[in-house]
Amino acid sequence: MNDDAQQPGHSPQQDGVVATISSMLAIGSAGAGLGGFGYIIDPQDYYAFAIGDLLVSALFVIGAVMLLRRNDTGRGLLVVLSGIGVFGGSICLVSNLVSGTAFAQGISALAVAVMALMLTLSLSGAAVRWCRTSG
Repeated sequence: MNDDAQQPGHSPQQDGVVATISSMLAIGSAGAGLGGFGYIIDPQDYYAFAIGDLLVSALFVIGAVMLLRRNDTGRGLLVVLSGIGVFGGSICLVSNLVSGTAFAQGISALAVAVMALMLTLSLSGAAVRWCRTSG
């Protein structure tokens, strides 16, 4: 057992809740990614975007399952993916604030918020302890 898991105020159940929420956000993001590629304007790019969305969605699910299985690599994968999501989503948000519709602005803001929450939870001490302790 790791010393962090035995400190007062740290319970394995709380760590598991944080890991589970982060994983659920990842799986939800995967579903949103799979459903989001239908809006592409240029039909030539449809398949390229669909394949990219499918790969990223698969990586989110793989990272989520690995995190739930207490694998630190899964946590790292979610950190990388959500970090990229915050960066890319912020660019889309700024673009939509300048020239997008209110709906596009809202979706972009929601995407950045979800990615930022997943990044924060995946980087949290609770998620680290969750991965370091055995079942």
